[in-house]
Amino acid sequence: MSVKPRRALLEVSEVRRAAQGYGWDKILSQLSPKANEAINAYRDSSGRRKVECPNHRSKSKSEGRNFTVLKDFVETGGSACNTCGVKSSGFDTLMFLERWDFPTAMLEVGILLGLVTEHGATKRPSWRYQQPLQQAPDPVQEARKAAEAIELRSKMRRYWSESLPLTHPDALPARLYLFNRGLRARSLSQQLRYHPRMWLQHEGEKYGFHGAILGRFISPDMSRSVNINRIFVTHDGRKVLPEEGNKKPMAMPNDDTLTGSCVWLDKPGPIVAVGEGVETMIAVRGAYPALPVGATTTATLLAGLILPAQVQLVLVFADKDVSQTGQTAAASLITRVKSQGLTAKGYLPGLAIPDGAKSLDWRDVWEMHGPHGFPQLDWCRVARLAA
Repeated sequence: MSVKPRRALLEVSEVRRAAQGYGWDKILSQLSPKANEAINAYRDSSGRRKVECPNHRSKSKSEGRNFTVLKDFVETGGSACNTCGVKSSGFDTLMFLERWDFPTAMLEVGILLGLVTEHGATKRPSWRYQQPLQQAPDPVQEARKAAEAIELRSKMRRYWSESLPLTHPDALPARLYLFNRGLRARSLSQQLRYHPRMWLQHEGEKYGFHGAILGRFISPDMSRSVNINRIFVTHDGRKVLPEEGNKKPMAMPNDDTLTGSCVWLDKPGPIVAVGEGVETMIAVRGAYPALPVGATTTATLLAGLILPAQVQLVLVFADKDVSQTGQTAAASLITRVKSQGLTAKGYLPGLAIPDGAKSLDWRDVWEMHGPHGFPQLDWCRVARLAA
């Protein structure tokens, strides 16, 4: 089914309530066949739940098997990928799998459930809605989850307090890593730190303790740290693992989410620049030293970024991907920001993606051309746009 993006004449809460009663497993199976493998794996009596991510198929079987629907997906439609992030609702899952924007996803679900016609007119559903039975929470399980969340937050605070500024003599591996990636020391952020000993495990494989560059995911209201992103580095400034497993957040408390958060490398002001990778945004920071920047770390989180209240203009420095993932995420953010009455402008690298490569980002541009490869911003016009 394919419907042109348009706003359905429905309240989100109405569609969400109806979808919960109908069952997101049925909705996803019909609207996005890509989800069927994960749904079948979830139901498999063998307990194998993770499958290859439909949006970034990997040549390595072990690396590609990292997509799953969540335990409560029948009610919520949630899913997760180790690389692409968590999609906490069925709408998010549909947007991720089908490359839809939110109005399209809501309209498709509304049509399927009989809540809206293809022309946008609302109508009564042809099936009877039944409120799903709500099981009383298990006090023991709830207490265990609360204790786990407290322990994870305590561990995050401890690691951050133990970490060192990147300018510290013992943070040499971090500076070597950034130098090897073509990034200059003068672009170092005060919001990034280095921890000499963090445990690395990926896809069930244990790789021991390594140094890591740390950056904190900050909540949209800028009031708290949600999680810590880690870039693992060797003592001589190289990646410990290939790209897919070398950059990852710490374990997430079960009562929180990364959605909407950002690794801010500077204090946000009325004008900010955002993009996916931390290294990408360090490069942007080097090109525009006066511009506050933030990194979401994934395309999914970029699309779902919630900007702080003081932001009036956002400059989105998108990744250029063969799969169009980066471009789609940036476009989704820009569209949503503009719908909120703010100003947004996107920038895509003008260089061609090298043969055999999957993507090109602004760090690549910086490495090849330095600040001269970046757009010349008219700061007077930028200031007017933010006014």
